[in-house]
Amino acid sequence: MTSPIASRAYDPQRSWESASDEDLTCKERPAPSAASTPSKTEVHGPHAEAHAEDGDYYAGAFALRGRDASGVELEVFSASIHQGDDERAVQVGMARIGGSTDDGHFSARGEVFTAQAHAGIHNADGSTGVGASSGGTLVGAEMTGTLGPVSLTAGASIGATVGGSLGVRDGDQDGKPEVCARLEFGVGTVGLCVEKWW
Repeated sequence: MTSPIASRAYDPQRSWESASDEDLTCKERPAPSAASTPSKTEVHGPHAEAHAEDGDYYAGAFALRGRDASGVELEVFSASIHQGDDERAVQVGMARIGGSTDDGHFSARGEVFTAQAHAGIHNADGSTGVGASSGGTLVGAEMTGTLGPVSLTAGASIGATVGGSLGVRDGDQDGKPEVCARLEFGVGTVGLCVEKWW
């Protein structure tokens, strides 16, 4: 199952949106941190996003998308496509919702009537490496908990998605890399990130 808001056709490290309703001039802004509490509501109504530069192409349309003042992330009636040197992805969805605790140690997400295909170096767990997945979900949920140097993800869904990823990240930004592996197998998802100790 895909991540809400940061759906796989969407670069998790940055957000592109139209500068106004009249044009699709791109502007780059940092994506909101899962561990930060936003000071204002940032949920946008119907809009389109697009960019095309340096061989990287992205286009998406959303009825509702963003992160509200309570920290809940929403994506409603969305479709997007991304083609780049290190990412190829397409997704459509009726609804995705997610959120996390202020300290970032626990997060949960869910989705209803979604489909996607993805191959690239940016993985759903925030790691960079190699990954691919494809499938659809009627309804699904996923939870991630972090305790010290270990992060565990578990999910269940009604649908058929297969995929996997392997990568490296520094989720707690302590300078020590974490090795992450994730497997999606039809009705379930498991993932593990372990901070390098060797």
